[in-house]
Amino acid sequence: MKKAGFIGLIFVVACFLASTGIAQANMLSNSGFETPIGDNQAPDNWWAMRQSPTETYPIMRTSTEQKYSNNQSAETTVGPSSSNLWAGWGQAVVGSEGTPYNASVWLKSIGAYQASARLKLEFQKWDPSQGKMVNISYAQTSPITPTDWTQLSLSNVVAPIGTEQLLMNLLVENTLNPSGGFYWDDADLDVVPEPSSLLLLGTGLAGLFGISRRRKRA
Repeated sequence: MKKAGFIGLIFVVACFLASTGIAQANMLSNSGFETPIGDNQAPDNWWAMRQSPTETYPIMRTSTEQKYSNNQSAETTVGPSSSNLWAGWGQAVVGSEGTPYNASVWLKSIGAYQASARLKLEFQKWDPSQGKMVNISYAQTSPITPTDWTQLSLSNVVAPIGTEQLLMNLLVENTLNPSGGFYWDDADLDVVPEPSSLLLLGTGLAGLFGISRRRKRA
């Protein structure tokens, strides 16, 4: 009984540590773009970013016509404009130096010509001289133009020294006279679980399984 109680305690501790990681599983808000965002604005945590905000293209809005899951996705529609060489959806969250992160998002393009998209994770810190957050490093996927839903992902990216903020950037890059639509859905940004937490969770589960088997034999 004492041994069973001890193993049970290990399991409880492991579950607590694991639940701490799960609570931070997705650091993004409105990650599925289910909260309506509207045209050319992003009041619900996501920012509609473009190189030249005064230009007509790209158009940033939510779409109910294309979605990977649930009811809608985020749309970036590009058109003929030499002023906008990039545009994207961005969301900033608190980051911590030395912490490893995973990031992913689903992407689909329709009728895209001379344009591609990528996932970019930017590490930032506050610059008092400029009075704003500035990039100190970044990680990004290769640019692609998938005609079916495809997941872009960055794994185990360690935040550099000085990191205070992470910017999740869903980026569309254009050449001259591009066209087409890009759709984003189910974005995710999370902290990579610590090996010690996973070990404790595995030990606890193994102990619980052993207790269960002994009870069945009894």
